[in-house]
Amino acid sequence: AGTAFRKGEYEKAANLYDEICARRPLPRYYSALGASLDASGNPGAALEATDQAIKLDPKLGIAHYNRASALAALGEKARARGDLQKVFQVDSSRTLRRAAAEALESLERS
Repeated sequence: AGTAFRKGEYEKAANLYDEICARRPLPRYYSALGASLDASGNPGAALEATDQAIKLDPKLGIAHYNRASALAALGEKARARGDLQKVFQVDSSRTLRRAAAEALESLERS
């Protein structure tokens, strides 16, 4: 599924992550499913998947980041901003924090 995502085959990745979630319902898989669905143009379903990831693990920073992307695509900028700010509270990854900061700047400009 990860390989399909990196190749830009987002629908294929979403289908594979959906199968994985059915077998092993782990937060990181729901988060990846959400990212795949969002990238394939389905932010509503992405929101559901990332909500599930956050419900299972509220401290999973990438899930907040992915949910923010879906929220922004749905026009819910205030909620997206809140999720991006949450990344800084729950995740210490410099790469993810940098991406969240860039996404926040982009939200402010749009």
